[in-house]
Amino acid sequence: MEEAGLRGWQDYKNGFGHFQSSKDEFWLGNDHIHSLLHKGKNVMKIDLMDWNGEKSYAIYDNFRVANAKDKYRLYFGMYSGRAGDALFGGSNMVEQWSASHSGMQFSTRDQDNDRYLQGNCAIENKGGWWYNR
Repeated sequence: MEEAGLRGWQDYKNGFGHFQSSKDEFWLGNDHIHSLLHKGKNVMKIDLMDWNGEKSYAIYDNFRVANAKDKYRLYFGMYSGRAGDALFGGSNMVEQWSASHSGMQFSTRDQDNDRYLQGNCAIENKGGWWYNR
């Protein structure tokens, strides 16, 4: 997301960018995402299309984002789909500990909540996310 750049915690908390056409980029805001997802059993579906026009999808059940006090910790349940499970990590416990986004808190350039002890994933990757490294 070009719009995300190296934005800080407050920007991701409140949201930023514009959404007026299919080429626009924006972040809804973690407070708003939490408000939408903190109750009930939510399902997240990600639709993808590769450079060859092949379509695929990933579905996660029990998807939710915690509040600001818990640094917008990410929770999700089982995966289904054809796109591959990009959020859960590998097939064994060691890979899952270092790759799963489940239970991770949100990180930004000024709020480092990832497991990367030698640096900050949000700075390295130029944007906020639920990094696990």
